[in-house]
Amino acid sequence: MKKILAMLLAAALVLSLAACSTGTTSDDDGADSSETPTASPTAEPEETDGGEALAEDASCDIVVIGGGGAGMTAALKATEAGASVILLEKEDVLGGNTRLGSSVFNAAGSTMQQEAGTEGATAEAFAEKLTASNTAADPEAIRILAENSGAAADWLSSIGMDLSRVFNTFGHGPADGSAPGALIVEALTNEMDAQGVDYRTGNLATAILRDDEGAVTGVEVSTEEGDYTISANAVILASGGFAANSEMVAEYDPRWEGLSYSCSPSATGEGTQIAIAAGAAVSNMDNVKVNPTAYYLDDTNCISMAPLRINGCIMVSHDGVRICNEEGAYTANSEIIMNNGGEVYMVFDQTLVDSVAAISNYNDMGYFLSADTLEGLADLMDVDKEAFLETCATFTTYAQNGEDPDFGKTNFTTDLTNGPYYAVLVKPAVQGTFGGVTTNYEAEVLDTEGNVIPGLYAAGECADDGTMGEAPLTVNVVFGTIAAENAVAYAAAGEAETAA
Repeated sequence: MKKILAMLLAAALVLSLAACSTGTTSDDDGADSSETPTASPTAEPEETDGGEALAEDASCDIVVIGGGGAGMTAALKATEAGASVILLEKEDVLGGNTRLGSSVFNAAGSTMQQEAGTEGATAEAFAEKLTASNTAADPEAIRILAENSGAAADWLSSIGMDLSRVFNTFGHGPADGSAPGALIVEALTNEMDAQGVDYRTGNLATAILRDDEGAVTGVEVSTEEGDYTISANAVILASGGFAANSEMVAEYDPRWEGLSYSCSPSATGEGTQIAIAAGAAVSNMDNVKVNPTAYYLDDTNCISMAPLRINGCIMVSHDGVRICNEEGAYTANSEIIMNNGGEVYMVFDQTLVDSVAAISNYNDMGYFLSADTLEGLADLMDVDKEAFLETCATFTTYAQNGEDPDFGKTNFTTDLTNGPYYAVLVKPAVQGTFGGVTTNYEAEVLDTEGNVIPGLYAAGECADDGTMGEAPLTVNVVFGTIAAENAVAYAAAGEAETAA
């Protein structure tokens, strides 16, 4: 099964494919014990010597629910600290939304930035940028994110993730411009294998258990082979959001009712629901992030064209004009697009195909319109040709002068003078949900009265941690680490108290 996992990882790397569907899914980024968990990392429940699939009660220090970036980080950090860990992932492969991260890992103060001589890459500047782009974010949460982001990037680098390409001050990615998400998943998975982390795919957590005093005692789990219980001193919820659950999206943010999604199909919200059932509060559930640039392969499948946005393309409406700063906030740009015909063309030249592997891969897959001249490209597009050519000429001037007086764009990697020329028609799709289970700065989950639920932690897209969806790949590592550190301390204190 590990060979199958490796094949899936390789396929995700090449395509950065984000399956999306217009269909509505039904639902969805313990006790003290020194026993050695009986299951080993496999892509499906391991069979015992008797030939029966494993669905036996177990115990460990910490259960992690969810095998995306936040969950795998938490499992690794807790294991490094000496805790016994079981990670549960409902899907047959690890990765979740992290696998589909197609653009950038943002951080400040990393070793890679220092080696590249990047100017202005301070935690303070990073925090200022993040709060400026999302004024609803909690400044303290953003400060925590920014100050720990460089260490997060360095840690990923230390376990084999290539983040050596530094760009746009805070951006990190693979040297060849590949999408980082699938490679992050690969690095985390390899490290879990190296550390012997017990991760169980095809295992859905169906309930979080609490004792009479309210402390978490473990989880209930459902598999094809049967149900079982894991007793644990602490639980870390890292189950992702609910962007693929059309009913939940419509309930919490009706603006996007009926819109398809460009996230992992696994993001259907079960983790949030079992946390609510266990008494957790939720907040900012209407913080739905919509990707403005999803390319629809058909009515039910699409991929994110975010690499084009961050590498300097322009976006034009059917009227042939730019309508926004292409580097602007995802959801804000989505609203602009929805108010201007619902779709736009992303336009660029050979420069991006030559310099960014992800874009080159998309070109090889045949996703783009292409022509040797802008005039020829316009003939292939459904645009006002005269207005389109004027827009391109104006942008070329802006790029060559390094200033965009219309919308404030700052990335001029391409100036639309290096043919051939390319265009791809895109429209918005729901990408993520960044409200969720309410947490404090220590990643502890709060109940509906604002009190800490003892032993319950949350990180990643399922948690309302105050970052409001800014730099989600970085949030996974930073807050996954914080959740692990505090869960380990809590579990150790519980063991000490029991021993006494």
